[in-house]
Amino acid sequence: MSRGNGKRGDRQGKKEGKEKKKGKGNSLKNLRGDCKELEHHVFIAGDVRQADKGQKTIDAIVNYVEREFDRGQDIAWALEMGEHFNFDNVRPKESQFYTQEVITAKREHEASPAEKPAPAIDEVTKQLLTNAVKNYSIRMTTYEHNKTKLFALLWGQCQLLVRNKLESRKDWMTLKAGKDPLDLLKAIKEMIFNYDDGQFVPMSMHRMLTSLFAFKQQDKEGNTAYAKRFRTAVALLEQNFGKVVPMSYLKADTTYTAAPVATKTMREDAEHEKVMAMIFINGCSHPKAKVFLDDAANDYLSGIDKYPKTVEDAIEMMAKWKSLTPGKPDGRSPKKDKGGKQGEDEKNEQSHAQQGSKGNSNNNNNKRGCYLCGGDHVHSKCPHKERFMSSIQNQSHAQQEQYTPPTTSQLNCHIYAVLANNAERGMYDHDDLRNKLMLDNQSTCHIFCRENVLQNVRPLCPENEIILHTNGGALHVTYK
Repeated sequence: MSRGNGKRGDRQGKKEGKEKKKGKGNSLKNLRGDCKELEHHVFIAGDVRQADKGQKTIDAIVNYVEREFDRGQDIAWALEMGEHFNFDNVRPKESQFYTQEVITAKREHEASPAEKPAPAIDEVTKQLLTNAVKNYSIRMTTYEHNKTKLFALLWGQCQLLVRNKLESRKDWMTLKAGKDPLDLLKAIKEMIFNYDDGQFVPMSMHRMLTSLFAFKQQDKEGNTAYAKRFRTAVALLEQNFGKVVPMSYLKADTTYTAAPVATKTMREDAEHEKVMAMIFINGCSHPKAKVFLDDAANDYLSGIDKYPKTVEDAIEMMAKWKSLTPGKPDGRSPKKDKGGKQGEDEKNEQSHAQQGSKGNSNNNNNKRGCYLCGGDHVHSKCPHKERFMSSIQNQSHAQQEQYTPPTTSQLNCHIYAVLANNAERGMYDHDDLRNKLMLDNQSTCHIFCRENVLQNVRPLCPENEIILHTNGGALHVTYK
């Protein structure tokens, strides 16, 4: 018995040790603020994750205030936008409650005061105006009360180290006396967005750049939430170490070097936004992100720049972009059923010739009959097969005997004449290829860019449209 109890004791001790190690590894999740509903959403300091954690805490507080505070929409808007709500924009006016008849009479009176008397205001309009003024007064009073509550809520969600740093500010007594939550939030942001871990500055910069370039979208995280986290990381980098600008690329551009200072700054900001957009898309976990980058690279080689210029453009592209790659719109390969057959999506992208040759091969062989004698049997069972084959061979031998191959000099002269003629007519002008007809042998479909060289041009059914893939990218064919 004593041996068994000892084993249980050892197992329990190991279990407690694992729990302690686990708690130590997830110390951020164990932090709690004064508000139980907000759980582990707190402002922290002295950690490389403090900016990301701070942004998530602000978002959680905004949602909580809008949901739990009395008339909390106004103060939640102010917290999210970073400026106080302007009540002058919602101040009730008597003209808001006029009927159409009163408005018409007012206009006539203003046009001719002597002839048209001023219209009288009825009791309903007066009562509506009175109620609106009363609600307006209550709304303003509630807003001032919510400012004090929000100040206490923000302070309660600060870690002890954050509180100590805030109290060490020179203007802390002014912040505390004013009870303005926006001023307190501004002070918190200045602290969490100015990351200083007491290390060597290049080392801090290395850690921040590594974190940014390895930024990844989390599981089940939407593009909007991912973009907000990414913007927070970018703001932290810009505020501490500046922007990421490819200066060597810009200095090689003569238009940049000769431009004034203001234009140079705009170019640098634009290049910085391009770099951030590429980091954003590369960190996106959605399968369509990789396919989008592949298609954009192919288009860029063809002279078409489809890369996003800003992070907002990248978000919009990821939301609206549809791949032309065979398979699902997100670029993944189509699933196969148990029999190994491909899905219906890939079948619909085949041409008419491919579908017809695969689907009706047996029926066509039975209906076509023998191509040697024209009988109802197949050519492999034709009774006249040997006679026809010998006749074909004899004809082929006769043609070979009559053929005289050209000499090397004759071939060279012919090729030179063709090349000179084509060059004289501008056949090698790549900008004019759309006006040329190019032979494409061994292809099931031939693509034309000029409609005037064809007849009976008509649109294809959606299920019969063709997607042609080449080294230059994908081409969507909708007419035949």
